Formats: sequence, structure tokens, C-alpha cells
Amino acid sequence: MIKRRRVPKEEIEKEWIILSFMIMNNRVLSNVYKRYKTKEFKTKYFSEYFRPIARWLFRHFSIYKKAPKDAIQNIYEQRKNSLGGKQKIIEEYLSRLAEEYVLFKERSIDPEYIIKDVIADFIRERQVNDLMEKANEQIKLSQFDEVENILSSYRKVTIEEEDEELGTLIPLTTKDVDEYYDHNPTEDIVYKFNGDLNYLAGNLEKSWLVAVSGTEKSGKSYFLQEIAFDAAMYQRKKVLIINLELSKKLVRNRLQRRISCTSNKRGTGRKLYPIFDCQNNQTGKCKVEECKNPYPLYNKDNESVEFQNRRDWEICTKCRYEQTRRNVAITKRFLPAIWYNSIRLKEVSKIRVRKALKENEMQGLKNLRVKCFPRYSVSFDDTTDYIYNYIEKKKWKPDIIVYDYLDILAREQGLEGRFDIDEKWKKASRLSSELDVLVLTADQANKIARENRSLTQMSTTENKGKDSHLDVRIAINKTPKELDLGLMRISVLFHRHEEFTPEREVMVTQRLATADPILDSTMWYRKRDYYPVNASIF
Repeated sequence: MIKRRRVPKEEIEKEWIILSFMIMNNRVLSNVYKRYKTKEFKTKYFSEYFRPIARWLFRHFSIYKKAPKDAIQNIYEQRKNSLGGKQKIIEEYLSRLAEEYVLFKERSIDPEYIIKDVIADFIRERQVNDLMEKANEQIKLSQFDEVENILSSYRKVTIEEEDEELGTLIPLTTKDVDEYYDHNPTEDIVYKFNGDLNYLAGNLEKSWLVAVSGTEKSGKSYFLQEIAFDAAMYQRKKVLIINLELSKKLVRNRLQRRISCTSNKRGTGRKLYPIFDCQNNQTGKCKVEECKNPYPLYNKDNESVEFQNRRDWEICTKCRYEQTRRNVAITKRFLPAIWYNSIRLKEVSKIRVRKALKENEMQGLKNLRVKCFPRYSVSFDDTTDYIYNYIEKKKWKPDIIVYDYLDILAREQGLEGRFDIDEKWKKASRLSSELDVLVLTADQANKIARENRSLTQMSTTENKGKDSHLDVRIAINKTPKELDLGLMRISVLFHRHEEFTPEREVMVTQRLATADPILDSTMWYRKRDYYPVNASIF
């Protein structure tokens, strides 16, 4: 027997009718899906055991644009392992739903009646109940202003099935132009890089799929973590990380070191980290600022300087942000070069982390969430089930979802090799559109890329089909010398929405001891691996 779990019988009957028609009737599912996308209809309106079925139907319609009908059984077989203790009850529900639809057809129930009466009344009832519950909570607290705000937020349920144009754009009309420009474009931006990285890559927007490419151990996970950390803490975006690469222990350790500016025990003590200087300052050729140092850092191009011998060196970046100097004589503008600074690092500890949390309590500490799965243990569909369940249970919808990374998800059912990988990336692209979020992931470069100074469009991946699903591909470039000096170069290899030049690079300084992979960034014009300073960051 199926237990009703305290849900009134008349409410359950409405749900039987609606779900039955959603499974079997294209027109009904199309209508409910449209209401779902406009947030008028929510899966929480169904009782507990119907919610997974509703999510399956919405996802199926987003792909195939039709009701699943008999294919609902195949969907159930694919998803049943993620249902836990609900599996048996939902299986019984699906059997009865098919029988119910046959009975409804025999009674000649018109889909028009389901759309305009049953569904509309069902939504009204759920919306009003939700509002009343919230209002009653505020009444108990004597917060009557809040009660008025809650009651005034009620939106009238739409009765019409769809607009006259069936959602089709007529772009060169006054109405459509007004609608386009009435929309604030900044609402679509979910992440802004700092420094010259923003000049290189631009802003990242909702519904985009962005990949960060690099060779093994080049810092892809660090780079993704920094975007997540910066977006959550300082740009106040909600970020969810799906981590298949690192354990919970390592994720916690990196984030704790990042926020407290501390190191693991091995990295404590006096350490060096890279900073930017001006080449004209280092060679003594600057014609703008009076030299702060008694003599140049070096005189010959191939000369190397030991940091310990010139610890008193003073850097100069006066012209760095003066745009008017970009086209003046080379001796009168900022030419980026590398120098170093030192810092005494303390070991990460509970006391130091809690102190850092206290100092940053006004920032977005609770905007970052992380879910760790073992490698190859879950499929993409399993992760999306988790995401939708978390959104529904916690009433917390992310602006950014980070997958670290897609290729180490479990194999898609019935697919192997490149077809399997292609399917994962397709689903990631679809998820970004379905939830209207920015999806970020890492991507392993191929073997040839290990021998190159910088990644190219031909060396980023074994599967070229990935680029057809991407909006932006960012590359991490490092030579062995740059790795030793705490540097990396970033380039944009692909951008669907902006102009880009793969040869253009931004130099980024790092301090990985404190889990900070992006200290500063500036455009880098040199195309050689010569750095006139000898310094060990370890």
C-alpha cells in the first residue's frame, strides 16, 4: 500500500491528474514547463514523492520538447539509484499514474480543462498557502510591515496558455527593441575578474559554460577555487562547487589557508612571493620618475640578479594605471617586470582561521557551498539531482556552479570514450541554461601541450567537440622556470561573445603557500622566458 504521509486526499487527487497529463500529454507538459521557467510553478507544490517525477519531466521536456509517455519507465530506471528509500513508493506511483491517465481519457477529460482550471487552481492554492504561512509567522512576531509586504507580493496566476506569438521573437519591432533595452545588462553578469584579467577575459555571465584548460598540476583547481572564493566573498554571489578532484579535508585546508593568509607547517617561515615592477626602473632608463635606487638592477639583458643581494631594491609602478602613457616613448611608460617581496607565514590553525572569519564576518562567508564526491563515483545526472534537491530543500539557488571537473564523472550510460565526454559537456551546457547560472569547469590539455610554452587551440583537449558547447575557454600557461618563480600566464583561446586574440597574455603572480593563485595581474608583452631575478619561492 502507498502511504499518503498526511497529505489530504483531495490534494493528492489533483496531483495525480496533473502529473498523469504531464507524462502523457505534450500540451499540458509544455504549459506547466513554461510556468516552471517563469517561477510561477514550483516543484515544491507537489508532495514529497511526486517532486522527483516532476523534475524528470521538466528535464525531459527541456531536451526533447515533448511528453515522455511510455519513456517515463526508462527515465525511472536511469534515476532510481538516486532515490534512496523513496524508490519503491515512486515505482508504485508511476504504475498508478499510467492507469489514472487511461481512466481520465475514458471520461473524456479535455487537456484545455486541465490547463485552465485544474493547474491554475492548483497553483493559486499553493501560492496562497505559502503566503499565509509566511504571514502567520510574521504576525506571531508582530512584524506587520512584513506581513503587508508578503501579502502584496502575490502574483495573479496567468490563465492563458501562451502568448499569441508562441514565444517567437519579432526582433526589428519597436516593442521588441523597448523590451531589450528595458533589461539591465548588468543583471546577467555573475563574475568580474580583477586587474588586467578582466581586460583580457571580460565579465562572465549567466547561462555560460566556461572551461579553464591547462596541463597536469598547472593549478586549474586553485584557479577555479579562487574564482569561487572571490565571487562568494567579495562579489556576494552564491557559489556551489561540485568537487570530484579533492577530498573534503584538502578543500577545507585550502580555503582556510586562503582566508587566514597562513600556510601548512612545511611552508611556514620567511617566504618570497612575486610582485610587479617596471622594466625601465630596473634598467635605470625611466624618464618619468626620479630613480629611487642608487644604481640599476642589471645592465645586460642576460644578467641575473640574486634577490638576497638586492633586498633593498624599491619597485616603481607609478605609470601602471596611467592610460595616457600607453602610446608615449617606451622609456616613459610602464613595462611590466618581475621582482619579489618577502612575508613571514604562520601555520594554519583553528585560532587563526576563526580570527580571520571574525575579521571577514561582513563579507559573504556563507555564500560558498562545496559538495565532494569520489572520482568516477557519480554521473552528471546524479550531480544534477543533488543540485535540484539542495535548491529545493535549502531554498538556496546558486549563481555559479563549479565542476572540478567534468571528465572524471562516472561514464554516461551506454556511452564510451569521446561520446561519453561529449555527452557530459552537452549536459553541463544545458544545465547552465536551465538554471540560468554560470557553469565553470577544468579541462586537461593533451600530451603535446606539455612541450609548448603556451597552449593553443589545437593543444587544449583530446575531444574537439567540447568547444562547440563552450562559451569561453581560458588557458593556464607555465614554463618550469615560471612554476619555480610563482608565476603563470593566462590567455583566452576561445570566446563566443567577444573578440579575442589567443596570443595575448596576462601575467599573474601567485602565492600558493597561502592558497592564493591570483595575487595580481598585468598584460604581458614579452614572448621569451627570461626573468633577470633568481629567487626561490619555497
